[in-house]
Amino acid sequence: LHDAGVRLEPELAIALAAWMIDPSRPGEDRFTIAHRAGDDAPVTYLHARHSERMTVGSTAPLWDVAATIVCADELLLAVLAGRRWAGLAVEGDEAAVATVISWLDDAQWR
Repeated sequence: LHDAGVRLEPELAIALAAWMIDPSRPGEDRFTIAHRAGDDAPVTYLHARHSERMTVGSTAPLWDVAATIVCADELLLAVLAGRRWAGLAVEGDEAAVATVISWLDDAQWR
């Protein structure tokens, strides 16, 4: 989508990702990743729970956030497609972000 010129607000981009991912995906994963454009920017959270539809929100979870993607809002779709470039930062467990990217990749090939 990013290559086609589509730009979405972060909450909508993450909600699209959440709906693409099959809740019956394998694994016992339960984690949250977040996105923010900078230090004072709003944060959007993607909550993954095994065998449940992923949820999106702006309220911090009661548990630790596994990773935070820090990039410009308009680049979030590209990050979720697995793109990397200078200026992108992942704070925390990069494996959690890689897991979501792999689930999105799988969803596109169903």
